[in-house]
Amino acid sequence: MRDLRGKTVLVTGAAGGLGRELALCAGREGALPLLVDINPQGLEETGELLRALGVEHSSYVEEGSASYRPHSHGPLHARVQETLPRSLSDDPV
Repeated sequence: MRDLRGKTVLVTGAAGGLGRELALCAGREGALPLLVDINPQGLEETGELLRALGVEHSSYVEEGSASYRPHSHGPLHARVQETLPRSLSDDPV
């Protein structure tokens, strides 16, 4: 895996399964996971696991439907824009 120290990693589906495992792996590698899911309880559980590892992270519960929205520019888009370094956030997400 490439060096993730200090990088922000957006992890969708972070409340369980592969998303949770990806968040934990990224955290162990020094990344700052930005956790996103529609399941607040599972998201909190993932956050607890990361805290136990001493990993800083942010969590975001995506409101509404889990259906695919290819051009959504709602709250999640704004959160991603806030989190990305300025050099990356100039490009559309």
